[in-house]
Amino acid sequence: MHLKRIISPNNYRQAKKEKKFSVKCSPGPHSAKNSIPLLVVVRDILNYAEIAKEAKKIISKKEIFVDGKARTRHNYGVGFMDILSIPKTNEYFKTIIENKKLIFQKIDKKDSNEKLCKIIGKSKIKKGLIQLHLHDSRNIVIKNNDANYKPGDSVLISLDNKSKIKKHIEFKKGTNGIIIDGKNKGKTGIIEEIKKANGFDDDIVILKNEKETFTTIKKYVFCCM
Repeated sequence: MHLKRIISPNNYRQAKKEKKFSVKCSPGPHSAKNSIPLLVVVRDILNYAEIAKEAKKIISKKEIFVDGKARTRHNYGVGFMDILSIPKTNEYFKTIIENKKLIFQKIDKKDSNEKLCKIIGKSKIKKGLIQLHLHDSRNIVIKNNDANYKPGDSVLISLDNKSKIKKHIEFKKGTNGIIIDGKNKGKTGIIEEIKKANGFDDDIVILKNEKETFTTIKKYVFCCM
């Protein structure tokens, strides 16, 4: 699948007029707007290849892992908080947002086995069990009498232990948050106030950091440690 470069997301960080086409993300855990194809990551961002053919070869040889699994599709979309591992070069990255763009932050190997995910919904699947729906399309089953997990909260999960929850971060006043969309995308701050909205409107959240106080809606806030 191809995408004209002129309309490709800014996350790709490609020269828009250098070539006509780029790679289009295949359907996956993240939206096309908020992810980057693996080929673009390998070739244009990490600079492990000069041309698409070389990048495809690296990917097809199972040398690139996302969230602990080898990904062989060159158009697989890598998104926010995904963990990118390259065992051959002993390099590990966490996908974060900076200046409204996805970037790959180097991390230690010991940190590559865990991932922070946002709860976007939950549902009862049978008596005594609840399923948590996470932002990366992952689902985790927990017991009904476990901690009170709610949409908007975040969980730190283990990638090498069947998504076991290691920590629960509540969406509440005093929690750290990063904005994942909207005009304040990429900004971080402490939740100062949560204003409940009426009807189907989104709750309004006020955050504050050392430089400023800003406002966004609840679905744009990703609670973090």
